[in-house]
Amino acid sequence: MSYEIAVEEVSTILRRLKITVPVKMVEKELNNAFSSIQKRANIKGFRKGKAPRWLIEKQYSDSVFQDVTRYFIQDGFDKVDIPFEYLGEPKLDNVDELTKLEEFNFSIMVEVAPTVELSEYQNMEVEYQHPEVSSEEVEQRIEAVLNGQRKIVEADEDAGVSAGDMVLIKLKLTEYDEGVEEVLIDEEGTMYNTAADRFYGGLTDLILGAKRGESRSGEVTIDENSLMEEIKGKTCQADVEILTIQTSKAPSIDDYVAEKEIEGGAEGFKVQIQTEIEESRSEMAKNQSRIQILQKLVEGHEFDVPQSMVNKQLKDLLEELAMRQMYAGKDPSQIKFSDPEIEDMRSRARFAAKAACILASIATKEGLEVSEEEFNNKLEELAAMRGQTVQAITAYLHEENGIEALRVRILEEKTLNWLLEQASLVAPAAQTESEDLEAQPAEESAEETAEETAEETAEE
Repeated sequence: MSYEIAVEEVSTILRRLKITVPVKMVEKELNNAFSSIQKRANIKGFRKGKAPRWLIEKQYSDSVFQDVTRYFIQDGFDKVDIPFEYLGEPKLDNVDELTKLEEFNFSIMVEVAPTVELSEYQNMEVEYQHPEVSSEEVEQRIEAVLNGQRKIVEADEDAGVSAGDMVLIKLKLTEYDEGVEEVLIDEEGTMYNTAADRFYGGLTDLILGAKRGESRSGEVTIDENSLMEEIKGKTCQADVEILTIQTSKAPSIDDYVAEKEIEGGAEGFKVQIQTEIEESRSEMAKNQSRIQILQKLVEGHEFDVPQSMVNKQLKDLLEELAMRQMYAGKDPSQIKFSDPEIEDMRSRARFAAKAACILASIATKEGLEVSEEEFNNKLEELAAMRGQTVQAITAYLHEENGIEALRVRILEEKTLNWLLEQASLVAPAAQTESEDLEAQPAEESAEETAEETAEETAEE
């Protein structure tokens, strides 16, 4: 004998599993339960295990029937062959009263992924801002790269002290109080930071422009935050001689390309920088186009979304938000979300769940799949991002049962990129400032949700 199952379609996303326990199974399990108790029971007037069955049933009937009911519900759900995939945790729907000599019935409710009736999704018209890079932007980026390679060097012989320089000085600080002269500091050589010196802050204005070997004198006030208690905040006569000047110097573009062995020299470097900026802006523009695709797909398809999918997306969103706050230095124990914040995240989770259903349906219809090469490439990408080995990332995913979830994410990314390839890209329509302000409140929430979904899909 075995359990019998019947499936009832409650809605597009809900199925009721009606499970029936045949009479013979009911009688067998009840008999086993009562027999087990009879062997162990200590009842007044009878030796252990010798009480009559009718008395055992009378005294233990309620607890046995409850235990057998729980057993059938758990065992039945574990053993029945469910002819479809379900989502989330099953919920007990209805339980009949267990009685002798009758079959026992109970039902369980499960959620299933919706069947999406796909409308037109190819050749969608979406805006794409073609990246443009000016020569000024290229020069600014090159300057930033070169400044990032600055090194501390001895300043030229005729160079004066500039802001940010480190200067070796001979220093004498004298305080005059009612005609009494007191030498507070007399250093033959001390290094002074013109940007922010911790000891003698306040000398910078006096020595700016001074050249090596030059001496200057003047009244100065030492910074209140000086680490030297005896002089901080005091106004003194300063006598300073410049011994050496060390400055931060960026390499020339020619020196940089020679050191890095960049093909094509300075012009090749400029082309490389321009290409990098264009590729970065192109990816940003494509991401905006992906956002529009998701918005149009969700707006163009009406169907119910399983609550378990929404809850999973909400959990992921809240965990991501909490992680960002922790990275920003917030104490994990202090991270809490208000009801409005959670409700906003729930709305975004519903959008993300709906988008996931649509992308999965499109992938199935178009025969899109994740190859082993694509999966391994993503593992290598994740490993590089986190500074770990592929083996460590793989072990973590196995431990967290995340392998299949990663495959799903990769397929969503692949499907979204396929839709972008099929789309008709148009230049963004020019809008007046007033039109922008009118459209912003209505579009802001949906755009933020789509942007997060697109970014998660592309980066997970």
